[in-house]
Formats: sequence, structure tokens, C-alpha cells
Amino acid sequence: MSTSRFLTLALSVLILSPAFSQNYALKANGSLQANPSAVNKSTSPCGNDTLEYTLSKATDVEWQPMNLSVNYAQIAQKYEAPQAITVHGACFYAKTATSAAGPASLDVQMYSTDSVGLPGTLMSTVSTSAPLLPADPFENTRMCVSFTTPITTSEDYFIVIDGRGTTLPLSLARNSDIFDDGASEGLSAVFYEDGSGAAYVKWYDQRFDPLFTLATDPLGWNYDYLLDPIVSYDLVLNASITGVDTACSSATICVETDSVSPIFSHRMYATNTNTSTLTDWGDGTSTVADSACHDYNMPGQYFISQSMVMNGWNILCTPEEKDSLFIFDTIFANFSYSISQDTVEFINTSTDSTQAQWDFGSAGTSTAFDVTVIFPTNGSYDVQLITTSDNGCSDTITQTVFVTVGIDEEKELQLSMYPNPSNGNLFINNVQNKNVKVAIMEMTGKLVHSAQVEMGQNTIGIAHLAPGHYLVKFSTSNAVRVEKLLLVQ
Repeated sequence: MSTSRFLTLALSVLILSPAFSQNYALKANGSLQANPSAVNKSTSPCGNDTLEYTLSKATDVEWQPMNLSVNYAQIAQKYEAPQAITVHGACFYAKTATSAAGPASLDVQMYSTDSVGLPGTLMSTVSTSAPLLPADPFENTRMCVSFTTPITTSEDYFIVIDGRGTTLPLSLARNSDIFDDGASEGLSAVFYEDGSGAAYVKWYDQRFDPLFTLATDPLGWNYDYLLDPIVSYDLVLNASITGVDTACSSATICVETDSVSPIFSHRMYATNTNTSTLTDWGDGTSTVADSACHDYNMPGQYFISQSMVMNGWNILCTPEEKDSLFIFDTIFANFSYSISQDTVEFINTSTDSTQAQWDFGSAGTSTAFDVTVIFPTNGSYDVQLITTSDNGCSDTITQTVFVTVGIDEEKELQLSMYPNPSNGNLFINNVQNKNVKVAIMEMTGKLVHSAQVEMGQNTIGIAHLAPGHYLVKFSTSNAVRVEKLLLVQ
């Protein structure tokens, strides 16, 4: 076999633009309700699109004779299917020389791809003929045909022109072998037919088969046939939605691209793979990015939408998805307190507060709305309050409380407490103080038992209390003393 060079014509390439939108996962920092859902799929049908991929690669155009008399009776161009693709037909450039007796007949076919990447099984065919035309103008030679039944495939496929039914001078257009417009992709194939039925009468890979990579042409036949399949496809938008129904003022809402239909970034179907995702936040602002975050500071209802635009060859496809978000008013945490010796009374003054979580450091924690705490020792304590509203919004405040117990007053209480640890009875030896009040509290300051002791030996039963650490507060009208107690059983 030897290569053939054909007449070249200048070609200007027109690339049209379409669009596509895809899905996202919305996630909120500090969102109120976690509403995880199953994968949400929305499908947008896109088509029909005529894929002008080989045309876009053309530097020049060359005409290739094809019929039984030139031995190349069938030519094929491979197309990839990154997802389910429905092929409705094809467009191509073909002509019959004006010297012919009439238009040359041909078949437009679709083939599957076999195990070695060449045309395998015939899937569809339609017959037509190429008109009698001179070489110029090139644009007048474009033809389009439709298959009787569209074919859907998820595998690579071939569009084929079969010229075995004519001996007339049929020619088909391809991009330039001179300029290697095939880009070394090896997508074109040819069926060699000399009528002998020999083993070499078969499909050949023109780019990589040894018969085509001669010393004079080491790149093989590096071109594409200008066969443009007419296709349609679905853009499936997959989203994992996590907790986007409600949030609080100052919440940060993030949108993440979860998955995209493979066709979005495929060179044969998209003309612009640099298109970014657009997120409309519903408050007059938007962000162009695959993943983005936004702060909401005003209460109200917002509709967040995200779209991803894909430029195809001849169609515009713009599906869109929306989610509703409600922003609640801001809650502000605050508290006041009053100190009496080692006892501090805390008052929750937070706005719209219905729940509280206190942290008093070494003095414990509490979930009471207001609370009184006896601190075990002198010093400064960082007291934290986390307050929550009915809507689930929360805020945090920390204040430093200084506790000072008068040393002289402590000495006025001359009494002793034993045993410690105790297994249920607590003995108080009151040396000289009359009417000493005894308050037994949990470490959070919650009162669990109270009593009054006179001078002398006193017994307090505490077997009804749960084992653990307690604070025992002794007080008179002018003195306070606090002891730690461990109750065991």
C-alpha cells in the first residue's frame, strides 16, 4: 500500500456554543437542622448536538476517493462515549465528480468497537447518495442523515461511510494529513478491499498499523474523517445535600460540587473545559467557583442555586437546581453575677436564650438557666456561658470572676468534719459556734442536703446521696467555711 495525497482546500472552522449545569452539595457551618438525604439526582436531557470535533482540528481539508475501484471502500471515525450517548445519525462532506453518470450511492453506518479498537459489529445503517459537485465550494458538500432508530451506547463507537455500492468517483472530506490534523489520536480507520478475499482484506488502524507507518511516512495516515455524529445525552446532576434548611445569622454556608457528568469535560463533546460553576446565593451576590462559601448576616429566606455551564458544539443546555435556606435572628450571650465571699450568683441575661451550658472551670459545670456556685478556693475563674435559642442558634461569652474569702472570718468557725471519705454518716464537732448552717452541694453548686448543727458532736446522714465529690458549706451570720467531701459506699 502507498499513501495518496489529494487536493487541499482552505477551511474556516465555526465553533458554536452550548451550556450545561450540574449539581452540588450544600453544607452549613453552624446550621441548625441536619437533614441528610439520599443522593438527589436530577436529569436534564441535552440534544440534539452535532459533534464537530474532527472539523475543529482541521487546518486544511483534503478529498479522499473511496469505492471498490480504489480499494478503500469503507472509512471510519471513532468517537468515545464517556457516558450513555444516543446517536441519531451523522453529518459529513461528500461529493461525486461532475464527470460521473450520476450521484454515487453510499451508506452511513454506526459500528461498535471490537477488542483491538477497530470497527466491530454493525449497529445501524442508512443509504443516501452524494451529489454531483465540483471541488469548490466546500461548504455545499455537507450532508446529514438520520438513522431509522437512534442507537444508545456507553462504549466507543464508529461512524462509517460505506462506498462499496458504487464504482462512481465518490470522494469524502477529511482534515489534513499534510498538517497531521489527526493530532496522533489514531481515531480513523480504513477497510481495504481488493476483491480477493485474502487475509489482508480487513479494517486497518491508519495511525499505528505497520502497513501505514512507512519510512516515508512514519506517522502513518495522521488525519480524521469529517464525520460528525448527531447525538443527545443526559446530564445527570448528583448531589449529597447535608443540612441546608436553616441557619443562624453570621452562619457560613458552603456549596461544593459533588459530581459532574463525565461528558462535561470530554474533548469530543465540550468545546470549553474551563467553564466554572456559578453559585447564586439568593441575596444579590454570586460566586464563580466549583466550591465556595458565603456569609449570611441578615435573617430571612434565601434561594441558593448552582449551575455549571458546558460549551458543546451546537446546543445550549442549562439545567438548574435550587435549595431554600432560612436564616434566623442572631442570639447574644451575656450574664451578670454577684459575689458574697466564696458564693457567686450567676444570672443569665442572654437575648432569646432558652438553654444554657455553664463551665466554671475547677468548680464544675451546670445546665441551669441561673445558678449559684460556691468556689472551693480563692482566685480568678474564667466562667463560660453557651446559650441556645429555640431555633438552635447559639452564642458564647466568657467572663473572669474573682473570688476572695476573708481569712479571719474562716478562723471564727472552729469545727471539724469527719470521716472524709465518708460511707454514709458525717460527724461534725462544733467547738463553740452556735446555730451553724450546713449546706451539702454538688460540685456544680446544686444544693442536695441542708442541716443545722449545735455546739458539740453532731451527726448528719448522707447515705441517700450518690457516691462522689461534694462541697460542704458551713456558715453563720458573719463567717463562711467550705470543705470538700468524698462520699463512698
